[in-house]
Amino acid sequence: MTEFYPAQVEKQLAETVTRLARSPQVRRDLDKARREAKRVLDVAEAKALLAASGTVAEKQAQVVLAVEEERAAFDEAEVAFRYAENQARNLESEQSSWQTILRSVLATYNAAGVSA
Repeated sequence: MTEFYPAQVEKQLAETVTRLARSPQVRRDLDKARREAKRVLDVAEAKALLAASGTVAEKQAQVVLAVEEERAAFDEAEVAFRYAENQARNLESEQSSWQTILRSVLATYNAAGVSA
């Protein structure tokens, strides 16, 4: 089992808080990129649909093929945004864990009569 000292736990907690503080900006930027990619995809689909000919099924197939790159870009942006969301949740969990560890370490020091 790892031994923790108050100063090292406080350092870890501070680093986690700093990373967590950057997360809203990262998520905002990735959400903006995702929305832009979605807009580009929607416009490309609309243009492809207007240019398509044939039966409904043929038009749908033409649209899917015509917007392959835009769909891939949107999917990439969506994955990046979701990853950032998951990372933020993980950081919140990590912060909570470090806070719990710090309380435990401080309680142990106090019970031993040692000032942290």
